[in-house]
Amino acid sequence: MNPVVMNYIILMLRNLRRNPRRTILTMLSTSLSLFVFTALMSLAQRADGLVSQTASSVRIAVHNLKPSPRR
Repeated sequence: MNPVVMNYIILMLRNLRRNPRRTILTMLSTSLSLFVFTALMSLAQRADGLVSQTASSVRIAVHNLKPSPRR
């Protein structure tokens, strides 16, 4: 492995261990935001599927009426 990359990995690990509370809060907030994003995207896809399924089975009859003459 490249020594420069190895130095960066060592530096990252030291900084992660230096302040464990900050590390844990950052990991939790990132995980929570990914979960919320995934849940909302799947909810939107599910709603789109339900709407398209319902729309294909519903027929709407429209009658155009002749407008009444204005006085």
